[in-house]
Amino acid sequence: REVYVDLSEGAALLGVNNSMPSKNGSLLDLEAERTYLGERVLNSNHAPVAQEFLKRGAPRALRGRLWSLVLGSTVKDT
Repeated sequence: REVYVDLSEGAALLGVNNSMPSKNGSLLDLEAERTYLGERVLNSNHAPVAQEFLKRGAPRALRGRLWSLVLGSTVKDT
């Protein structure tokens, strides 16, 4: 139980309950909310913030860039 304490808070997790309504009234669902927050995290360009964000799930469209930020690597288009 101590290992999974972060998961027991009842917090919404992307990938588990995507269609859950957003807590933000202007966004439709959890996926839209996480996409909006993920863009803000990327704009902050701060790895610890990205790491905390990833704990609750990241939209597929942002996942690569978020992990790149956390790992301090660069992704090149080929």
